[in-house]
Amino acid sequence: MQLSDRNSRLVLVGTGIGLFGYILPKIVEGIKTSFSGIYIDSFPIGVGHVFSSTLFANALLILGVGICYCYHELHNYGNYDSNESAKYIEKSDKYYRMLLNISYTSFFMILFLNFILLFIVPLVFSNPLITSIITAIIIALALTITIRKWKQNWFKEIFKWFQGLKKYSLHGGIIAVWLLVLPTTMILGLNDNLDTKFKIKFNTDKNPQVEFEFSDHVPDKMPKEISIKIGTTSKQEEILLRRDDFNASFTEVTETEDNNTPLGKYINNHDMFLINKSMYTFKKTLVLTQLTGKEPGFVEIKFKNDSTGTTKSNRTYRIVNQFTTEKDKIIFSQFEYLVDLK
Repeated sequence: MQLSDRNSRLVLVGTGIGLFGYILPKIVEGIKTSFSGIYIDSFPIGVGHVFSSTLFANALLILGVGICYCYHELHNYGNYDSNESAKYIEKSDKYYRMLLNISYTSFFMILFLNFILLFIVPLVFSNPLITSIITAIIIALALTITIRKWKQNWFKEIFKWFQGLKKYSLHGGIIAVWLLVLPTTMILGLNDNLDTKFKIKFNTDKNPQVEFEFSDHVPDKMPKEISIKIGTTSKQEEILLRRDDFNASFTEVTETEDNNTPLGKYINNHDMFLINKSMYTFKKTLVLTQLTGKEPGFVEIKFKNDSTGTTKSNRTYRIVNQFTTEKDKIIFSQFEYLVDLK
């Protein structure tokens, strides 16, 4: 290949990488939008979630191979000996062919996967008769093939069958990337739709008191128990607040999808919980009658975040706010805390 042809190829791939660099944030935004709602009373993710995740995985894969190609191709412009130059030419050609193969293969695989999820899976799992027929056909085919192969050299045939799978190694690699990226995009997509706020405010306008306010689109981060230790120079006292002690208010938004496809009569409509449009709030005001304004001391607030929602968390939070007294009035070191529970 002439150097001018390599120049054109490098410019083309470089332009494509720049385009993917522009598109990638849009795909990430699409993931956030798709995971703003999850299904309830069924499997939590649907076709939209899978499509955005696989699209993101393909974009990362193509971008990574494209960068590898550019890296090796740029070495062809250096002053190397013939052997080393031939090595970089071979590798750059290899990555360029891989880039082309991955681009169109992953595109058709996404179309095929979405066709299966949109039509085949709902039809199979929503109609018991069709499920029974397909299961019977699969069992019959398996028995037929097994009986025929058993008469021949069984292990040799199995070995040939595994050897034949080599031509699908590219497809297997793409699926492996999908399986690796999907859990990550699920966690990131769900967490990006959360807006966890936990405020702790100390007030001494009238009676000394502490106010707790938790708000989020999903209440999975709300602490189950909060321990408040009040200490002065003469005594200490501990108070335990549970979630039931808080005044709760919430807005839950659900949406039912109407399936207007030809398979709609076979498919049950499922409700979707809209995360970004729902909100949960927990409030509690605790009057600190133990504080008389005559002794300095501290207020210690301690709780664990042991939620099992979108992410598993075992963090322990400890907040200590010291106070002094002046003319029988309590003065806290800090009047408001904004605790990040993400």
